[in-house]
Amino acid sequence: MTTEESMPKANRSDLLRGQLMTIIPVLTGPLTKRFPKVRRDYLYQAHDRQRGETPIIGDFYPCNLHQRAKGLRILLHGISSNHRSPYLAPHVKSGLSAGDDVLSIALRGVLGRGHDHFHAGLTNDLHEVIADPDLSGYQEISLIGCSMGGLVTLNFALECKDSRVRGVAAICPPIQLDVIQAHLDQPQQALYRRLILSRIKTPYQSIWHNAQRAQMPLGSDLQAVLSARSIEEWDRVVILPRFAFESTDEYYAQVSISTAQLQEAPIPTLLVFDRGDPMIPLPLLNLTENLVKPSYESLCTIKFTRGGGHINFPRALDLGYEGSLGIAGQVGAWFNTLK
Repeated sequence: MTTEESMPKANRSDLLRGQLMTIIPVLTGPLTKRFPKVRRDYLYQAHDRQRGETPIIGDFYPCNLHQRAKGLRILLHGISSNHRSPYLAPHVKSGLSAGDDVLSIALRGVLGRGHDHFHAGLTNDLHEVIADPDLSGYQEISLIGCSMGGLVTLNFALECKDSRVRGVAAICPPIQLDVIQAHLDQPQQALYRRLILSRIKTPYQSIWHNAQRAQMPLGSDLQAVLSARSIEEWDRVVILPRFAFESTDEYYAQVSISTAQLQEAPIPTLLVFDRGDPMIPLPLLNLTENLVKPSYESLCTIKFTRGGGHINFPRALDLGYEGSLGIAGQVGAWFNTLK
């Protein structure tokens, strides 16, 4: 399976396969994708200027039980999953096979713990993790973000000043959030929209009550949150009151990533999209051929693939890098080109 560096065009076969490659792995992932057995709980109490002590929760996978690796690979999941979602397991194994320790962290609030919630541009927790004294011994740090986690890592990449961060990979990131919201709120996207909302409402309800008990309310009407039926409505009743955006338009504009920003990324950045992705409509995103031409002096690389879906790809996926096939192996091979 190969990729093409051209304008993304999808045919009917791409779109059908994209649906299957998005839905089927969700059902089979728990049976087919296993995390390494050796792992440690990660808990770091970060300090948020507005919310006080905020827990950052994750799993730490050591490459070697007896000594720390030279490099650390950090993984960030998508909006309706968590740090133990099966699609992350191959990325954990790829990082370990490359000789790195791996840290898979949960977006703020998705586990129902703590008293705060994330948004698509909230990079505070990544900055806190990078600054964690217990992780200061790593000489190289790489990051992989999937779906919404990919947008968070891209925003982090634009802000990052730590010279240890050598690269960021974003897999199917919703870089233009207004476009993605409008797409997911269409009637024909009801399946994905309902799946997302059903998975994020339960933990939000827990952190809402936690925030009430801590006398640090989130500012939202819980009944309005639980009755939200669209992505725009969720953002309006959850994100706006907590983060003081004046409108969803302002929120989307602030957290979205433009092609100009990608071209000016200060560290090497890889984006991977599939033409059949039913949740990320590539033709509607502002991606241009100039951005991927090798002659353009940019640290950003974009790969458009065929045969996959949303954050799931064929086992034989080849992005053109010398290394194991498959999305995890090829992203790992891209990181190897940065050494």
